[in-house]
Amino acid sequence: MWRFLARPLDRLAIRSACGSVLPSPDGHSHAAEAAALLDSPGFFAPEVGPADVQLTPKNRFYFPSPFQSDAPENNLVRGKSNLADADWRRRPSVILLHGWNAELQYEMQLPDWSRQLARAGVNAFRFELPYHGSRRPTGPDAIRNYFSGNMLHVARATHQALADTRALALWLRAQGSPSVGLWGVSLGAWLAGLATAHQPEFDLGVLLTPVARMDRALEELPFCEAIRKDLRGVAGAFHGLNLVSHPARLPRGRLLVVDAEHDLFVTRETVNELVAAHGAELWRVRHGHISVLFSGKLMRRIVQWIAETTATTRFDTTAPPA
Repeated sequence: MWRFLARPLDRLAIRSACGSVLPSPDGHSHAAEAAALLDSPGFFAPEVGPADVQLTPKNRFYFPSPFQSDAPENNLVRGKSNLADADWRRRPSVILLHGWNAELQYEMQLPDWSRQLARAGVNAFRFELPYHGSRRPTGPDAIRNYFSGNMLHVARATHQALADTRALALWLRAQGSPSVGLWGVSLGAWLAGLATAHQPEFDLGVLLTPVARMDRALEELPFCEAIRKDLRGVAGAFHGLNLVSHPARLPRGRLLVVDAEHDLFVTRETVNELVAAHGAELWRVRHGHISVLFSGKLMRRIVQWIAETTATTRFDTTAPPA
C-alpha cells in the first residue's frame, strides 16, 4: 500500500512546507559570516561540558543550552526520556533527534520508538531541536524557523543543535552509560551524521532518510525557493554542511543509513555518496520520506539493530576529548 502513497505524501508535505522558509529579514544572506563560523575550530564538535540536566517528574528533563542565541525561548533545552530500568546508568543510551518542523513527530512517534528502546534495554532521550516547539521565538522581529535566507542564523542554529547534543551525550557518559548512540530523522539524521563524524562521545548512529547533501537541498527543494536568490553565488561556501564532506569516524557496523526508495526530499544519488564515503550499512526500503515514518516493522528492526549493536560491541567507556 505504502508504495502507492509514498510520493503523494511527500508532495503534500513539500507543498505544505512552502512558505516556511523565508528570506533574511534584513535582506542579506550573511554568507561570509556563516562561512567563517563553519570554518571555525570546534564548529562540529563544540567545546562544551556535560549538560546541567535537571530531571523532573513524568520522565521530563531540561538544561540550559551551552550555546546562547539572541532568543531567550531558544536557550532552554526541554526533553523527555524513557529509561531502561531502575539501574539505567549502567545501560546503553540513545539520543533521538526529530525532523524539521516535526513537532508532531516529536510528540507522537518518538515516544513509541523510545518505549521500544527502553524495553530492549536501551535508555532513550529526546529533546526539541533549536527553533522547534517551545524553543520557537515569539518576538516580532525574530527568525522563527531553523532555516532562513539568513545563512548565519542557519549556521548558528546548527552549531547550537550540535552543542546541545554533545552536552547531553557528555552528561550520559558522566552518569556511567557504557555507550551513547544517535538516531536521527531527516534534519535530525543530518545532525546525527555531523555529530557522529566529529564527536567521540558517540559510539553508533542511525540516519533515517538523512539529508546527505544540504547544498543540493537548499538549491533544489521547492520550499527553499524564497531564499534561493539570497544564495546565488555563495552556495559553494557551504560544502561543509554536506555529510559527504566529513570523514568517517565510526567503525564499520556502527553506522546505519536507512534510505527510502521513493523519497522526494532526498535523492538516492546523495545517499549512495554518503554510504560509500562512510562505509555505512545501508537499508533501502520501499517508502517515501514521510511514509517510512509509519512503518512499525522498520522501527522495530532499527530498535533491534541498536540493541544488538550495543550488546555485541565492546565500547570505550572513557571517550577521549575532541
